[in-house]
Amino acid sequence: MLPSYENEMNICRLLCLFVLFVVTVGCQKSKPVSPKTAVSKPTVSNETLNEVLNEMAQTIHPQSKVHVATAQPNRPLRPVKDKEDRGTLRLGHDNCFYIELDNGEKVLPVLTATYSSPESLSFWYKKAVGKKIVGSALDSAIDLTPLEDNGWLTLPPSYQCNKLRVQPYWNLELYAKSAEFSSGEERISIIDPQITSLPKSNTKIAYIGGYSYPAVFDFVDDPFAEGELFIKKDCLYIRFTDGHVAMLVFTTQRTYWQDAKKALRASGKDWFLGQRYVFQIYSDHGSGGNDLTSHLVTADREMINPPHYLSCNTKQVHTVKAIYQPAEYAQEKAAHDAKVKALEKAARDEKVAGRNPAIPVPVISKDILNEQAQVTQPQSKVHVASYISGGGGVLVYPVGGKDACVHLHECEIGRLRLGSDNCYYLVLDNGDKVLPILLWGYGTPQKLAEKYNSWLGKKIKAYYGNHDLDLMSEDYNLSNIGWVTRPPHQQCDISKVHQYYSFDLYNDDSTTDEAVNPPPNEVDDTFSSYSKHDSKWPYIAVYNTGLMQSDGGGDAFLVNRPFEEGQLFTEKGCLYIRLKNGKVALPVFGTQRTFWNDAKNTLRASGKDWQLGKAYFFGISEGEAYDYNRDLGNVIVEPHLSCNTKKAHYVHNIYRVSEYKQKVAAFKILRKAEETTYSAELDSSIAAFDDEVREAVHAAFDEKIQAIEAEYAAKVKVIEAASEIERKAEEQVANRRKQVQ
Repeated sequence: MLPSYENEMNICRLLCLFVLFVVTVGCQKSKPVSPKTAVSKPTVSNETLNEVLNEMAQTIHPQSKVHVATAQPNRPLRPVKDKEDRGTLRLGHDNCFYIELDNGEKVLPVLTATYSSPESLSFWYKKAVGKKIVGSALDSAIDLTPLEDNGWLTLPPSYQCNKLRVQPYWNLELYAKSAEFSSGEERISIIDPQITSLPKSNTKIAYIGGYSYPAVFDFVDDPFAEGELFIKKDCLYIRFTDGHVAMLVFTTQRTYWQDAKKALRASGKDWFLGQRYVFQIYSDHGSGGNDLTSHLVTADREMINPPHYLSCNTKQVHTVKAIYQPAEYAQEKAAHDAKVKALEKAARDEKVAGRNPAIPVPVISKDILNEQAQVTQPQSKVHVASYISGGGGVLVYPVGGKDACVHLHECEIGRLRLGSDNCYYLVLDNGDKVLPILLWGYGTPQKLAEKYNSWLGKKIKAYYGNHDLDLMSEDYNLSNIGWVTRPPHQQCDISKVHQYYSFDLYNDDSTTDEAVNPPPNEVDDTFSSYSKHDSKWPYIAVYNTGLMQSDGGGDAFLVNRPFEEGQLFTEKGCLYIRLKNGKVALPVFGTQRTFWNDAKNTLRASGKDWQLGKAYFFGISEGEAYDYNRDLGNVIVEPHLSCNTKKAHYVHNIYRVSEYKQKVAAFKILRKAEETTYSAELDSSIAAFDDEVREAVHAAFDEKIQAIEAEYAAKVKVIEAASEIERKAEEQVANRRKQVQ
């Protein structure tokens, strides 16, 4: 006779199997919408079906005594389509959710990153039926039919739903038009993040598919670490070979603990305690892991099975993408190393044309060349620190289409090349050769070359900026004050130029060889107007957009960034600001072409001279002055070691007092004009009615505003209540740990 505990577990398993079978198979009996959309059920044996149903039940509603935390990957592992799907959520007669797209097509959605539990999804998605939703569609290369595919958290749609096209989604959200958002619409999660428990309901659970993609062997972006699984107080942990211990959240496929085998089941394989495995971990978890104790409410909603907070140590948590046997890992790595070396050799051997010598070299004045040299290699007696402001005021044009990248970041993919003119180029996957201009990540010519030489021939993710720039225009000509490096006009091919926030290595199913490729021995020496010291290093352009835009692009910072009145002064060769409130700060300027002009004894910034002892308004970083961090990646000139860096402030704008007051007044007038225009539009829309109707419409509008304010207040109360739940849970965890100790 079995012990009572095992009897209870078997009963629970049978109940879970029954519920899952009713939810996923019972809806096959529902009346089809039409003969054309009737269910075409795949043929499988009862033995296979029962085995899969048992695994799914254990994955979604585990009954084992060992706690295993699981989740779907929190970012898509496949490229996102060039445009989002928009439509209306519906619930069919087959009890399956489907989306009626705006183009008239009907699709069955499958969640690939936000699946939690059938009960929760059914409850919240039923509330969203009939509403407009938007989804980030994945261009899936995986066959979504086989029942045996370990990625399925539910039975595939073909087993229970009317036959429609199956579309995987990274996320689905409600949306509505809204003038309050720059995008013109507001997006809202279908599942309310503040509701932690659902009301009891006897209604039938509606179906939406859940699928977890397998991990990609990503040797570039993800760390791999060896370790052993072990159990302590019914919680599953890993002990890494370096000695540190962490709790695990698995995004592996169909993951649960097997009491009978005393093994973890993940991605179709058994993983045993005490054996050495190689774990592929999310790159954003660092060496010590994440702390989940401060995310008790939000983490639960994002997981299939949250950790057991009262008994498991959630202070150090790693999310595991994949598990490998050591020999399997070594084989994978060797195969990918061989593949990438072959690709990179072919890429390095390919020649890329540089600047067309037939095109005349534009002329730049010596004065401008001297100013540019002062920006990066200052020789003045007063030390001035500067940085790149990070693309402020730059219009963003998403690339989309086949150049869209993973992780929902818009970017272009291509290989880095070195032209015969000694300039770096990006040869995109569509065949275009573009000259890249970086808005971030400045370094000396030597440091930039050392970094990018090691990337020659490799796949690059180039994150978006302005594309197809005209470098002969006023905004980007040789004399433009935004250039941090020498302008590329005289040396490089500027026929096709793209501007990027940053570069990153891109792993297309291959590892990378980090060996530095030496720069070419022969360099075209036709270009005599730039520094001989710099000419020996391959060239890449860096541009600082700053925030002082001629078109007013930076004026929005008048209201959402602090401005302080103050005066510039020097002390022991360092430039400081004495603010009107008496505080002193070391400025680090994000303004364009910033340096100290010894001849005029003035600060030169954004094309203007700024004098000592004169009052100006400075747009500074929020909060109190801070201790300067020398590990930033966007610095042009570091503060001198002799200067006091304990009280530093970023300065993104400078205005003369009268100019600042004029801009503030103009901004207020602009805002008032917008409000008046809105009111006029409202009046014109009801012009055909009498005054009584117009007053009623205005009253209705005021009532709507009050309703929005009341809704906001209610949400604040919910958030406060959720915070109180977190606080109490943290107290319980702390008390339990004290008892254990």
